[in-house]
Amino acid sequence: EKQKKTLGIASSSIKNQNGEIELVVALIKDLTDFRQIQKKLEIREKMTAMGELAAGVAHEIRNPLNSISVIAQRFEYEFEPKENADEYSKLVKTVRSEVARVNHIVKQFLNFARPSKLNKRSCNLSKLIDEVLNLIESQAKEKNIEIKKNYTDTLEAKIDDKKIKQALLNVLLNAIQAIESKGEINISAQQTDKIIIDISDNGKGISKEHQSKIFNLYFSTKNYGTGIGLSIVYQIISEHNGEIFCDSLEGKGTNIRIILPKNS
Repeated sequence: EKQKKTLGIASSSIKNQNGEIELVVALIKDLTDFRQIQKKLEIREKMTAMGELAAGVAHEIRNPLNSISVIAQRFEYEFEPKENADEYSKLVKTVRSEVARVNHIVKQFLNFARPSKLNKRSCNLSKLIDEVLNLIESQAKEKNIEIKKNYTDTLEAKIDDKKIKQALLNVLLNAIQAIESKGEINISAQQTDKIIIDISDNGKGISKEHQSKIFNLYFSTKNYGTGIGLSIVYQIISEHNGEIFCDSLEGKGTNIRIILPKNS
């Protein structure tokens, strides 16, 4: 498998008495791992700062939001207009639905900013993937998306199953949203000294410019996105000492690769 390498080069020349170069010594050092660790730390610091900001904003939003929710409930159960009752009921239900939606977004931001501690245990990862696929089955059918599986039923890892389930769900929902209709999603997994999970789709793909940003908090290529779903995925995989990569071709599709240690 091809992998980009980051190299550091230092050189020095040895000259004779006439000042002519007789020998050049070059030292080449592989800095790939160092750069990856450096990049992870930079992203983690950035996401932590943005998460703390999000938490502060979320708390400020939650208080008036709860008030709106209580008032909407009172409107629904304590008031009954004599005219346009159906329209009134519809509007009140819309308000309650939108309040619930915003509350869900606020909860996501708070969970991101203050993640719970990992609760790791030995887990059948194959079964967990099957459970996630069951959750998205109806949404995939609505868009005529075929889901193909390629993994054995013996994948085992020590993970926080709830968090990994959330991470896989977020990636698969993104894949569904990237496909307009009659598409295909492939999910494969293999176990060596690590667990490697690939989730690919034949949707609209992601431009090269955006690929390096998709795990950033608040970044979204969708008009309706909050830009937190894949940030949560990145956070969860990082907590497990894993890695996540995006490989995409605009107009062709996207592959998300997740690499997890068997004992995270």
